[in-house]
Amino acid sequence: FHTQMMRSLARSHPVTRKEEPELYRLLENLCISRGLPVPEFDIIETHARNAFASGISDKTYRITVTRGLLNSLSRDEIEAVLAHELAHIINRDVRLLVVTVIFAGLFGFLCQLAWTIFRGTLRMPSRGRDQKGRGGLLLMMLALALVLSLGYFMTLWSRFALSRRREYDADAGAIELTKNPEAMMRALQRISGHAQIPNGEADVMLMCIENNAPFMGLFATHPPIKQRLQAISEVTGTPIPAIPPIPAIPEDRMQATAQETPPTNTGRRRNPWA
Repeated sequence: FHTQMMRSLARSHPVTRKEEPELYRLLENLCISRGLPVPEFDIIETHARNAFASGISDKTYRITVTRGLLNSLSRDEIEAVLAHELAHIINRDVRLLVVTVIFAGLFGFLCQLAWTIFRGTLRMPSRGRDQKGRGGLLLMMLALALVLSLGYFMTLWSRFALSRRREYDADAGAIELTKNPEAMMRALQRISGHAQIPNGEADVMLMCIENNAPFMGLFATHPPIKQRLQAISEVTGTPIPAIPPIPAIPEDRMQATAQETPPTNTGRRRNPWA
């Protein structure tokens, strides 16, 4: 159920090994090095450059990437992004995020339901004999709304508390898997400024490799790209690279990525690094 929910929120569609063999091959090589089962892939048809992992068990782990990411990054940069998402799976913070996303939505729905019932009770015509019972019901509904609201805000707080640290850990995990800190830094530089998925849900953007910070970073779920680059550079002793220009995308592939809604799978797609 949660897989379908995440796919609906992200507006993504699944792709098979036959459709994207090189994408699966890159991830498979990373998984073999750790003895892990290979997650499945989903793709979001958008020019944005982003990716996220989801799932709660080996059977449900998935990595979702955008078409813009595949079209804009080189092979070793895509491998670094996949390693980053695989590190989230290894660290188990993907499962924790999925749980918090689901519980935040559940508490939010219950809060709205309790508030609706509370307002309806207030509008009910009261008779003298029923006044005492009505007052007790109002107090009970108010207490329920307060408890649900507390749970909702605690869930939101836990999501923000998780996010910043987990991105540093996943960057480090990606470098451990690929032994290529420069590729990780180049990938982050290419993603920076192009990460926002059109009509992207906040719950999905929370799980992505990059999420733009609203309100001058006050509610930032991710550390700034510059800080992540600096951390990688300092720990590995690798200078921050100057990224080369992105190769021109053929016209037919530009038209294919213009769609922002997932098309029906009709067969094998061209690989961006073919």
